[in-house]
Amino acid sequence: MTTIMCMGDSITKGPEGGYRRHLAGMLAEAGLSYEFVGAQESCGLHEGYPGFRIEHLIDGRVTENWGVSQEIGVTLERFKPQQLLLMVGTNNLYEADPAVAFASIKTLIDRCLQHELALFVGSILPVRPGPKPWDMVVAEDVTTRIPAYNGRIAGYLSALRDQGRPVHFVDVYSCIGSLDELGDDGVHPREETFEAIARCWFDALIAATD
Repeated sequence: MTTIMCMGDSITKGPEGGYRRHLAGMLAEAGLSYEFVGAQESCGLHEGYPGFRIEHLIDGRVTENWGVSQEIGVTLERFKPQQLLLMVGTNNLYEADPAVAFASIKTLIDRCLQHELALFVGSILPVRPGPKPWDMVVAEDVTTRIPAYNGRIAGYLSALRDQGRPVHFVDVYSCIGSLDELGDDGVHPREETFEAIARCWFDALIAATD
């Protein structure tokens, strides 16, 4: 049985399991033996924390509503996932420079690779600029900053793969055909989009076993 950890922010946690619920169905239909692992329990175990920035996954954080996230090394030693599905950075990119956010996720990637696992890193989804329900206005240039961040991740993972490291870039960003596939807040996916995201992860997992 393969142990899979889904790690990230609210898009990983999702409503009613988000993409994880669809991914579970796809894995089962394919006849694959798997188990989701993590400290969070909502429609299956996971490590998805609403509002988390990259550094919160690195260092851990005490949350008001979601319990305690441990430092990344502690989390991975505790649950020992064989495959880690990581997608994070949206909460950074509301404001951060892509280079700054990339420096943080590079640290997170490097920490993850200190453990025996296959690492799948997803590009983050587009964000619609403008006011958000959580008292923030996202600037128009987020439409260029997010692709720049995703591109840096893809380049870094390509270099790691050339070194023989067990890493895979998953182009989740391309699951979104238009911003209309996001919900009313312009950040979180609609239900049908969660299914498309799950398909991206599933295809990557299958390709990695070929």
